[in-house]
Amino acid sequence: MKQSLVSVLLLATLAGCTQGELPEGRTPLNEDLVEIRLKSVAGPLEAHTRAPFIGEIGADNQLTAKVLLSKTAGGFVSGGTITPGKMVFAANRANTELWNTKNYYPADDSPVFLCGLHPDDTDAATKWAEGTDGSTMTYVFDGKTDVMAAGKVESKKSEAQSGTYKELAFKHLLTNLIIKAEADLTGGMTLAQVQAAWGDITSIGLIRVNGTAGPKNKVTVTLNDATAATSSAFSADGTYGVGFYRMSGKNFPKTGVTTDLFSFTDDAFSSTAIPSVSEAVAYSMVVPIVSADGTDDFTLLVKTTNSVSAGIEVPVNLKTAGDTQGQYCIVTLKFRNTTIHASASVADWTEGGTADEIVQ
Repeated sequence: MKQSLVSVLLLATLAGCTQGELPEGRTPLNEDLVEIRLKSVAGPLEAHTRAPFIGEIGADNQLTAKVLLSKTAGGFVSGGTITPGKMVFAANRANTELWNTKNYYPADDSPVFLCGLHPDDTDAATKWAEGTDGSTMTYVFDGKTDVMAAGKVESKKSEAQSGTYKELAFKHLLTNLIIKAEADLTGGMTLAQVQAAWGDITSIGLIRVNGTAGPKNKVTVTLNDATAATSSAFSADGTYGVGFYRMSGKNFPKTGVTTDLFSFTDDAFSSTAIPSVSEAVAYSMVVPIVSADGTDDFTLLVKTTNSVSAGIEVPVNLKTAGDTQGQYCIVTLKFRNTTIHASASVADWTEGGTADEIVQ
């Protein structure tokens, strides 16, 4: 009789807990407590820290995401009972991952709705914020953060019990602007002459986008479908604070190319000598644009040790028209004795078209 009474009391305790509130150390006594799991996938350029990296999600390239859970199909922020948390994904599509805290499917098999945001803002100085209603969230980006989102998925207990887990598919929302540099040694010039004429590259900045000063640095993400329209979802948030950061290497990985691959850091760009051959020196994750022929898509401000104090404006024109969201643009600065020659390419993680300009 005593044993039966203890069992009843224990079951009553468990029944009184919500799906995410199982008492610490307790083991579920029945199949109703099925823990929520998800899979994840993202493209070939990812971010597991606050800088982009190359390669798929894996044990050595983990992706930590902010995951929102709602029991209603409405908003994820203010439109329902929301459970924010994070998941650390360690394999592209292969494994299912658990929340950092336990969360369970409703026992009655009613659905839950989930979406994902990157970066996870647990330790970030800049946080995801609620948008105009429960359907959106906003993020102010800084240039070193690969901002991504994964649209809504619907999941329930019976699916998980049968081994079916939904997948968060992350989309890149910004444009990765990569700066290469090299000394132009045509006409008998030597590296020493070019470096003596310019000195080191001391600063790189983005001062105009599509001819407009003060580029946009805030994105509003629609959570249901993980979209952020280039034409309408980006805005300026106070003083422009998107910087350039150090990187190295010459190539994105592609078929037949396995050496001199790009490597990104979180370190702010600092004084760098002009290299003898084209190699990456800086990058910034910036607002995407809809490129059109005949316009200055981006305008850089480049300063060197021996340049005028105001620096030199370098217009970048992409001959390939279209939306650059989720793409990388590579700008190569060739330093001549008295001029900078800029060429640019844009692509969706593959090789793309080019453009050339001369800046006096």
